[in-house]
Amino acid sequence: MTKQVKRLTSKQQQAISLLLSCKNDTEVAEELGVARQTMNTWKNKNLDFAAELDRQQQELNQENRLQLSGLVGQSIRVLRQSLESENERIRLSASIHVLKATGLYGQDHEATSSWTEQSETAEADIQTLIAQFHATGAQLI
Repeated sequence: MTKQVKRLTSKQQQAISLLLSCKNDTEVAEELGVARQTMNTWKNKNLDFAAELDRQQQELNQENRLQLSGLVGQSIRVLRQSLESENERIRLSASIHVLKATGLYGQDHEATSSWTEQSETAEADIQTLIAQFHATGAQLI
């Protein structure tokens, strides 16, 4: 337990845990038996509370990022399978997700171009992307 946490009361420590579990100020206040204004004071005027809440939130965010990064390989495999689906809608959806994730979705499209032109360009982008996935498949897994 850090010095920072030792300076917080038991209720303040509980409040931080509840806030990090996605409860709002009103829910936390009710559960702890404190006024809603107390939560506001802790968050906005108590530097120790605010610093500890921020520290724990950053720690939680880092843990979540690590867990999500562990899913990247599996996600790529699912996208690859989806790109080869018999269902055109699944292929299109997977392709759009890949294009958006790589920042290629919507590039080089003028605002004045027609829906047909955009669809044709997007389809060409998708076919190019599928070919690239097939060509580099061994590197992505």
